[in-house]
Amino acid sequence: MEGRKYKRKEFIAFLQEVISDFEKPSVKLEQYMTPYDVTADFFAFLNDAGEIAGKVVADFCCGTGLYSAASYFLDASKICSFDIDEEALECCKATMENLEDCEFHVEKIDLTSSAIIEKYKQNFDTIVMNPPFGTKSNEGIDMALLKNAIQCCKGNVYSLHKTPTENHIVKQCENWGTESKPIAQINFTLK
Repeated sequence: MEGRKYKRKEFIAFLQEVISDFEKPSVKLEQYMTPYDVTADFFAFLNDAGEIAGKVVADFCCGTGLYSAASYFLDASKICSFDIDEEALECCKATMENLEDCEFHVEKIDLTSSAIIEKYKQNFDTIVMNPPFGTKSNEGIDMALLKNAIQCCKGNVYSLHKTPTENHIVKQCENWGTESKPIAQINFTLK
C-alpha cells in the first residue's frame, strides 16, 4: 500500500502536539526520546517503503508512544504499543486516546521474555523500536529485544542501534536465520 503524502513540518508539528509529557524518564531503563526530526526521517523512509499504511504495527519499547503516534499519522490499520514501564505506558495510552478513530492496544509486558512470543508470534506486519542500547547495566538487552521482535513479526522489524554494534547485529541475525541490513546512519544526542 502506498504511503500517505504529507509535509515533514506537518508531521513534526503533529507529533509535538499529541505526545504526552514524560516527567521522569528512567536512566536505568535508558528511556531516551528519539528527537522529532530523527523520527520524521525514520518514518519518511518507512512511509516510502509502504511499511505503515494499512498495516498492523507494533511499537516495542514504546515509551510515550512517539512511534505509535507516528504510525497513526501514516495510517496504520492498528497499533500495538508495548513497554515494561507503567509510567511510560500511561503517557502512551494518554497519547493514543487523544487520536480520532485510532485502533490501538497498549500493554505492559517484558519484551525480553518468551511471553511476548507465546502471545504474539508472527502477529505484526511491521515492528518499530528504539530499544535500550544495553549501556546501563543491562548489556545485551537490545539483542534480546530484537530477537523477540523478529519472532513476533511476519514482515520487517526496524530498530535503532548504536553504529559500533552493526556487524554484531548482522552476524547475530544470520545465526537466527534472518537477514539484517543497516538502512541509515543517524547522528543524534541522547537527552
